[in-house]
Amino acid sequence: MKKHVSNYLSILSLILVIMLAGWDGSSMGGDSEKGVRFIIPIEVEKFSEDKPILIKLWTAEEFKISREMSRKCYEHYNMDTKTWERKCKEGVEYQEVTPEEFRIPVKEIAFTIEVRSKKIKVGEGYTLKIGGVRKDKRFTLVAIVEDTARSETITLENLTWKYLSRPAE
Repeated sequence: MKKHVSNYLSILSLILVIMLAGWDGSSMGGDSEKGVRFIIPIEVEKFSEDKPILIKLWTAEEFKISREMSRKCYEHYNMDTKTWERKCKEGVEYQEVTPEEFRIPVKEIAFTIEVRSKKIKVGEGYTLKIGGVRKDKRFTLVAIVEDTARSETITLENLTWKYLSRPAE
């Protein structure tokens, strides 16, 4: 009888320690429902504080569709109606693709940006586009990464930044 009471007390003690530590069980074996977390080092001094850093995230399939639609369809501004219109090649039906978007004010960035995707899971392909207005406000700096999420946390180091002469989207 003493052995059962001792085991019971040991189990209760363990449960109490877990509850006090705030453990929710999610660290065992990973959480496949949770999206991937991206950590992106940023050289803040290169960016204007007036405009936010914009991050767009697509799944591999979404980006493939988006790329295909940009080859087969285009938008133009109708001066008569003062509206944007979309035109596609004959026989093409436009498919809307909306990436996840994150806007982070430059003033709030110390050294890194951290975002968690709601769509991209470990093992899935993704495309991440990050951009912001350069400090001189004449160019936009943009980096694009296409890869597969190999872990729950991805640190994107050594990004290849390109200069664009148009303002950030």
